[in-house]
Amino acid sequence: MHEMTLKDFCLCTGHVYEDTSLYKIIRKAEDLGIFKDPVWIAGGALRRTALGQSLKESDVDFFFYDEACLNRFDNIISTGFGVEKIESDFNNTYLNHKIHKKVQAIKLNFYDSPEDVIDSFDYTICQIITDGIDVWMGDNTMWDLANRKLRPHNISMPLASTRRLLKYTRQGFYACTGCLKTVLQSAQGINFDIEPEYID
Repeated sequence: MHEMTLKDFCLCTGHVYEDTSLYKIIRKAEDLGIFKDPVWIAGGALRRTALGQSLKESDVDFFFYDEACLNRFDNIISTGFGVEKIESDFNNTYLNHKIHKKVQAIKLNFYDSPEDVIDSFDYTICQIITDGIDVWMGDNTMWDLANRKLRPHNISMPLASTRRLLKYTRQGFYACTGCLKTVLQSAQGINFDIEPEYID
């Protein structure tokens, strides 16, 4: 596990933090008081920031310590003219919010710490999380991002991870034979009818 400030994280990936879309998103969330609770942004928005990609077409995923944090987040973010809220068993999606055009509150699980969130991700390239000040990353995350390599970490939902593997290969990441073998082996004996249709 690696930890550094958001500013240093952006600098080590060749970007000035204040020039990124992530900076604007976090400033807006701070202004709303979202980070007063144990709330984190993780996954795709940080991966795209590390790669210097625009967040224009990306969603921003928030993760929570407990249901009370989620409910306070929901009260803050679901108010406002033009905000559309779409609920599922696994997340709440807010469209056209002033933080970003698509924000997701992940409610599939709650987490005790940033490390717990990181450990839940299926691929190392997703293992980046921030509390608005600091960033935590998996041991292989930056190496795998730089090399566009898909490395499995925690394949607990093989069907969802297979869909995500296909998504990431379309984005230019490479799934080696070992990666494919790990994902396929994790699916052995799984009843796919009981795996949740998790929307990532």
